[in-house]
Amino acid sequence: MNILLNSCMVMLLYMNFFVCNNSECESREQTGENSTQDSLVIIAGKLDKAFNTHNVSGFFELFPAIFSQFELLYGYDDKKGEGILYKKYQDHIGFLCDNGNISEKDKLNKLINIGVDGRWDADAVAMLQKCTLDLIKNNVQASVKILNGLSKSETMKFWAYLFDGPHPNDKENTKSFNNLKQSVEKIDSNQAMLMEQAFKKISVE
Repeated sequence: MNILLNSCMVMLLYMNFFVCNNSECESREQTGENSTQDSLVIIAGKLDKAFNTHNVSGFFELFPAIFSQFELLYGYDDKKGEGILYKKYQDHIGFLCDNGNISEKDKLNKLINIGVDGRWDADAVAMLQKCTLDLIKNNVQASVKILNGLSKSETMKFWAYLFDGPHPNDKENTKSFNNLKQSVEKIDSNQAMLMEQAFKKISVE
């Protein structure tokens, strides 16, 4: 009997510790959201300061390394509205992509990493997507080397992002894909095959 009572007491304590009522859960979620927003505001402020002072290395280090953070800072959401730096996306992305003081290898690593979990959208995402495509066209061998270090799933997701759009089968996009595929195939036929699989997937979705 005592063992049973003790077991019940332990279970109740466990439940009280890990289970919260609705108001408590909502409060914790709100606190988490506020904390994330505060962090983004700080990052946005530092990014803008680095841009305004032409601090190239500082700007590059602060620039998002994952798609979700990039989207929160520079994207536009139909429900939530503009990201903190949405109005400055053209200046900031241009500063990153056109800056000769950042090595092509460093740019490739960062932009490919962003693209792994990326998905097409207008404005900032579309501009970064084009920047990534242009960079890869000019650095095919280095790009293939980086992509070969990723898993098959990550590589497929990246290629799908790179050629995704409102009309992935349009003439210009298909031409761009075919030209890059030919260049990649000369270096790594397996990587070209993954490209083709990813492109077929977005073409039928």
